[in-house]
Amino acid sequence: FHSAKVGAVRLHPTRNSILASASDDGFVCVFDSKCGEANGLVVALENAHNRPHSVVWDPYHDDLLMTAGLDKEIKIWDIRSTKEPIVVLHGHVPENTPRCKRIHHPTFYYPHQRRTRDRGSGGSSFILSGGERSEALSMFHHYDMSAEEKREASTTGSLYSRGKLPVDCG
Repeated sequence: FHSAKVGAVRLHPTRNSILASASDDGFVCVFDSKCGEANGLVVALENAHNRPHSVVWDPYHDDLLMTAGLDKEIKIWDIRSTKEPIVVLHGHVPENTPRCKRIHHPTFYYPHQRRTRDRGSGGSSFILSGGERSEALSMFHHYDMSAEEKREASTTGSLYSRGKLPVDCG
């Protein structure tokens, strides 16, 4: 389906027939090998980002997919309804950055979650990301709630914390 370099591919953490991909053609796609279509395409997010480069499945919420590209946004999508993202995060890239050139890979972080996929344990979670022209780690609140609750909440996330990383951290 993609017409340019595919920079990221991630298998779904529990549904081994599903994978997500991000490509320089501007598309973020979700494929399901069990789908009746020839190529298995079930979701195609056109222009989700400027040159999308990251796709990350939420390990505790089967239908949530986080994406990032060479822009100033991190987006979380409910793949059951992709008209618009359920959350858009800003703050990991300084506002005065004219154009993003470096890849950042946001990740979900659940500090209080058990190692199992127990959804009932509650607590808050976070999204961690580096950013363009920054030696800082950005942390966003990502409350452990259902996609429906997220849809009813604010759709724009705010920066929770930002800290400078040590020079030798990697």
